[in-house]
Amino acid sequence: MAGFGQSFWEDLRFLLRFWSRRRRVVTWRVPSDVERQEADVHPIVGRFGDQTQLVADVGKERWLVRDRDWWGWPDPPRYVFFVLENDRIVVAADFNAWPFSWGPNPDKIGAVDVP
Repeated sequence: MAGFGQSFWEDLRFLLRFWSRRRRVVTWRVPSDVERQEADVHPIVGRFGDQTQLVADVGKERWLVRDRDWWGWPDPPRYVFFVLENDRIVVAADFNAWPFSWGPNPDKIGAVDVP
C-alpha cells in the first residue's frame, strides 16, 4: 500500500498478512458513530479511504474496511483494509475484489449507499 513510506520488505510483509486474513471467515458489522470517528481521526487510517464501512473484532485485533468515493483506474482500488492491534497497524492493503470468505460485500449488507 503506497503512502506509508515503508520499505519494500514492510510492503511485502503487509501483503502476506493480508493474503492470510483474506482466507479467514469474519463476522462484519456496521461501525458505530464513535468507531467511524476514531478511524477518521487516526493519523494514518484517516488518510486512506473516505469512510469506514465495516469493522470486526477478531481476537485482539480490530479489522476495518474503508471505501473510497472515487476508485478504479486511474484512481486507487475501491477498498482499503486495516488491522489494528491496540493502535499499531498490523496490516494495511488496498483491494477491489471482496474476499468470498468474508461473506457478503458491503453493498449487499447495507453498509454502503449504492446509487
